[in-house]
Amino acid sequence: MREQFRILFDDVELPILYGVSAIGTRLCIYTWNKETRRITPNAIPIDTNVTSDTAPAARWDLEMMTAEGE
Repeated sequence: MREQFRILFDDVELPILYGVSAIGTRLCIYTWNKETRRITPNAIPIDTNVTSDTAPAARWDLEMMTAEGE
């Protein structure tokens, strides 16, 4: 998702761009703010000494099958 936002950076005139990553029925919403140049959620720092959880379950906290996720 982050790479896609970087590719689109110069071509998008929207102040905030939204992206969705889905695993099954669970969603992670990404936002990219052109003014601040920030993407949320934050990137997971890479630690070469420890295996990182590259896809923490807590990021996919929106369930499509609930009223909130609808």
